[in-house]
Amino acid sequence: MRRCLSVLLLALLSHGCATAIVHPPEAIPPAAADLERRLQAYEQSSKPLREQAVKEIPEGKTPEEQAKVLERRRAMLAMSLRALRAHASPGDLLTLSGSDYIRARLAAAFGGPGVGTIRDALEEQNDPSIYKTPSARIDLNLALNIPAVPAVLLDDLPPLTDSIEYRFAGRTLVLADKDAGVVLDFIPGAFPEIPPTPAKERSPAATAPLTFAFLAMPEKPRSVRFAVLGDTGTGDANQSKVAETLWSYYAQGHRFKFILLLGDNLYAGFETARDYEREFTAPYKQFLDARIGFRATLGNHDLAGQEAYKPFGMGGHAYYSFKEGNVRFVSLNSNDPSDPEQLAWLDQQFAGENGWRICFFHHPLYSSGVHRGESVQMRAILENPLVKNKVNVVFGGHEHFYERSKPQQGIQYFVEGSSGKLRRGDLRPHEFTAFGYDDQQSFMVVEIAGDEMFYQAILSSGKTIDCGVVHRTPESQAGSLKDTKTVQWLRQCESAVAWARTPSRNGGTGALRSGGR
Repeated sequence: MRRCLSVLLLALLSHGCATAIVHPPEAIPPAAADLERRLQAYEQSSKPLREQAVKEIPEGKTPEEQAKVLERRRAMLAMSLRALRAHASPGDLLTLSGSDYIRARLAAAFGGPGVGTIRDALEEQNDPSIYKTPSARIDLNLALNIPAVPAVLLDDLPPLTDSIEYRFAGRTLVLADKDAGVVLDFIPGAFPEIPPTPAKERSPAATAPLTFAFLAMPEKPRSVRFAVLGDTGTGDANQSKVAETLWSYYAQGHRFKFILLLGDNLYAGFETARDYEREFTAPYKQFLDARIGFRATLGNHDLAGQEAYKPFGMGGHAYYSFKEGNVRFVSLNSNDPSDPEQLAWLDQQFAGENGWRICFFHHPLYSSGVHRGESVQMRAILENPLVKNKVNVVFGGHEHFYERSKPQQGIQYFVEGSSGKLRRGDLRPHEFTAFGYDDQQSFMVVEIAGDEMFYQAILSSGKTIDCGVVHRTPESQAGSLKDTKTVQWLRQCESAVAWARTPSRNGGTGALRSGGR
């Protein structure tokens, strides 16, 4: 019963606090309802053509042969759709009222606090090495290879049927057939500004606080940037201070796309909406308003059913995976580490992945704190599956301090459990400890560029305590010595952390390390 009530409350809270505008059925604007009817009519009229296209599924062919057959099928479907739509005109789907409605929604999105995240997402999609934005006028039924509208904007646009998707070329919003790639309709000037290109430099937010002088990450082109918080859900001033410092980092132009939450996200659970507001919504309001996504994993203090809470990005699953750039992220439920279904699922997640393999879960496998006994037990269960799946990096929490281990069987482990709670004096370095710190709350920022992963641990006071680079391959490590930007950043890193490597720190047990970097 308690789980059912928790899930119900989560659903209500998710609806009430979602950043996207969600209309109940009776509140759908007439323009959106009219578009929905037109899209459904197109779906029905094109359904026989799609059914015909999928009849001849190749069997017993190589992947290369199958790809060629699928490409021919796509071309044939495009030809059939052109014949079906021979008399189509601009505005058949996106009417004048519908276009005005969409322009207004996009203008509101670009005028809101999430504009920085929107620009970053558009820039990420507008990769000239993948897409070629046409300079010529867009025509109906033309097959175009243009960027998809990023997910961060989809909630601002009317929902589409399964066979249609939004794409964009410059300021033009395009409705395209998902299976055939042909243009169905378009809105010139739909975007209130030209989407950025990768060559355009980022500019700090206008409201950027200048309280801290942070060590900037390398911010290499096409990199995957995210933050890491652990054991956050206290609802107290310490959690708020970490959030304020992280926001200061972001607002000064050091942007990232999402935040990993490493468990114990809400210590008071979801007993009341007030707990939810105090322990998550209030501390991270600026991030939620800015449309920065969260990706959570479950901790031992988190109530069952929390995975159903939409802003945590878990999709209703206690364990799940997602892809960003050349990185596959896998979240495990370490409250039940020996679950055979979860372990079998893990073995499937990295199939065919040629990039980074990152896992994050609450209980660490290597820990120098009070839970070191637990970590040994966890290691006995999870280390072999992680090694077998060639995982590169693991992030964990649970211990209320920061710790970086020396690589173990090819895996780099981090513990970041001091983004809300802190337990001074628990850190006792082991032979596997590379560096640790337990004097102050902290968070991490991470950037993955190619086969390099740059990391930085920052205190709530804004000081950097740890930083460096993890290499996915030996070739990457050798190449870094020739990369001017990497070499320069590592020098800045060494300078930034020098204060934390000396015995004359202020109070507490402070920085501990065993061995070298």
